[in-house]
Amino acid sequence: MDQSMLAYITAGTYWALVLCWCAILVFYIREYRWLRRVNQLVATLIIVIFIDGARTLFESLYFGTWYTAKSGLLPYLWHDILEQPQFVLIPKLLNLIAALVIITVLVRRWFRDAGLEYERHKELEEAHDELQRLEHLRDDLVHMIVHDMRTPITSILGSLQTALAEDQESDVRQEMIENSIYDAERLERMMADLLDVSRLESGQLQIQAEPAVAREILEEAGRMVGYAANEKGVRLVVEDTRPGLALRADRAMILRVLSNLAQNAIRHTPPGGTVRLGAQGLAEAVEFHVSDTGEGIPERIRHRIFDKFFHAADDAAKQLRSVGLGLAFCRLAVEAHGGTIQVESEEGEGSDFFFTIPYRQDQS
Repeated sequence: MDQSMLAYITAGTYWALVLCWCAILVFYIREYRWLRRVNQLVATLIIVIFIDGARTLFESLYFGTWYTAKSGLLPYLWHDILEQPQFVLIPKLLNLIAALVIITVLVRRWFRDAGLEYERHKELEEAHDELQRLEHLRDDLVHMIVHDMRTPITSILGSLQTALAEDQESDVRQEMIENSIYDAERLERMMADLLDVSRLESGQLQIQAEPAVAREILEEAGRMVGYAANEKGVRLVVEDTRPGLALRADRAMILRVLSNLAQNAIRHTPPGGTVRLGAQGLAEAVEFHVSDTGEGIPERIRHRIFDKFFHAADDAAKQLRSVGLGLAFCRLAVEAHGGTIQVESEEGEGSDFFFTIPYRQDQS
């Protein structure tokens, strides 16, 4: 094979490479558009390969033009121009630029992946912490329910055993039976709160609005908690309320709200203290209130006492006090009527719970 034929073949090979790399780069562009939406890592690799392919295409174009001109297939002037040092430097600079761009793309991708990995790690840590918190909450809830149930059950058993040992006409026997009834009612209220909180949250418990008189509701609530107040030595006062103060509400639900608040007030008021129940008419609602002269509520937990399953722990004894359903029921029941419930309290000076029930309630 003569030299001229070999030169033609070599020049043709360069230009065939140019055409091939042009086709490959078009393919990379089309694939990148699709891969960018599917797999970011592969899309980044496509960018790296594209940059390297563009570099190879330019080199093939440069040296193909140089060799074709040298072989006489292009004006020899091109050979002289491309042989000059300032032009020979161009492919080398482009190689360097391409390498730097590739390194930049890969480093940015690495840092982004590292950032995403860190975010995923943080999310996993937060999820793990949340699971642990929920597990602790579940364990605390079990302990609280057992604690709150065990006390009245123990009292019922003790009272009934004492009643059995007494004569049938004994005053002690009668008192023990009354104690058992009271504690059984406590258990019943606890179960009712647990069920009704769930039903109110899911919207399954509808209010049955009917005409009601505020004074009658207050007096009945006072009778419901009177035994507990007498048992502890707490003075219970049902304030005189305007006889004509009427509203439209679910009477049984409002009674439960008042009795829950009153029971809480009695529980946290020392013997000799006072618990007051009252109501007043506002412009668009009846406002009920339950106040006491008890220990008060620390400011740090005041905003959470209406949360479901929230309980306050005594800082000294670290003992759980309540399963945290009564006040949650009160909030949900009042809100179901379109009203609001709030508390004002000072540590050592007592608490004042007050809630509003709008005068007009739609019939459910």
